[in-house]
Amino acid sequence: MRRFFGEPKLETGQIAVDTTAVKVVPKRSNRRSLLIVQHGTNAVYLGKDEDVLSTTGVLLNGSAGTSMTIPVTGEVWAISGAAQTISFIEIYTD
Repeated sequence: MRRFFGEPKLETGQIAVDTTAVKVVPKRSNRRSLLIVQHGTNAVYLGKDEDVLSTTGVLLNGSAGTSMTIPVTGEVWAISGAAQTISFIEIYTD
């Protein structure tokens, strides 16, 4: 069982992704988990900064409901070859 220091909190949101990189979540040093979910059929690529490209990012497959859990405290950015929506849910502590 995982123990947290402080009460766990939850943040959710939806992000419109297109051909220009967009920040999905900001840096959060107390983040414990981040889940990103695909809403449509266009591939999305995830990376650590605004320089993410389809050739450098990690693929979030273009299939509705595809998800990826990332245990990261830094920023996450996304880019796609066409308009796409993704959502996120993160758990963090105070």
